Amino acid sequence: MQLRLGTLSSASLGDAIVLSAVTGLMLTGCASPGNTGSAPTIAQTPQAVSDGSGALVRARHVECNFGPKVMKYLATGDNQGDPRLDKIFARHVGAPGPEARRIVDDAIEKCDGAADDREAAQASASASAESAAAKASAEAQASASADAARANLLAKERPACAAMGGRLNPNSNSAYLDTCDAPNPDAAATNGALCAYAQIAFNASGQMAQSDIDVVRDGYPGCFK
Repeated sequence: MQLRLGTLSSASLGDAIVLSAVTGLMLTGCASPGNTGSAPTIAQTPQAVSDGSGALVRARHVECNFGPKVMKYLATGDNQGDPRLDKIFARHVGAPGPEARRIVDDAIEKCDGAADDREAAQASASASAESAAAKASAEAQASASADAARANLLAKERPACAAMGGRLNPNSNSAYLDTCDAPNPDAAATNGALCAYAQIAFNASGQMAQSDIDVVRDGYPGCFK
């Protein structure tokens, strides 16, 4: 179409220039900012998707299997309803096939690496939780076992002390032994000694040595029956 300046207003001339510029862009394609290589036209199909040459890195995690989708976006600018593509890859739209594959490969590898880190962290946390649970279980079992052993020991000591007319004095501190004390600590032995000091210690097996019994009976006569 030939334009005759004499027959067009200034507004019509401006419209014609804009139309000519838009038509030129559609025919020649538009290079991505900062990309000095030749850019494909906006309707070109991505190379890795169309002809299979230069296969993309294979994703090791399902969430990282986005290669073909991103390749299509880089070639067409169509975000396919996913605005994240615009946010992450907009500046690479129009990149040549090899460069586009490199960009997508790098994104896939980074995604796989992040997924590996998450899985490792989860595995570590799970192992720590299992270890803590096992330790707590072992401690609970040990405590229950110690409580049962303590109950069995007291069950032996109590009747042995009662047989002498004494009263069992279980010691809450495991560093000290239980004792069989005189039943009336305020009383006095026949020799004048205070019965409060008449004590016979149990050994770790819950028994009183006969020699200890004899010494206390001789030293505090009358404090035990």
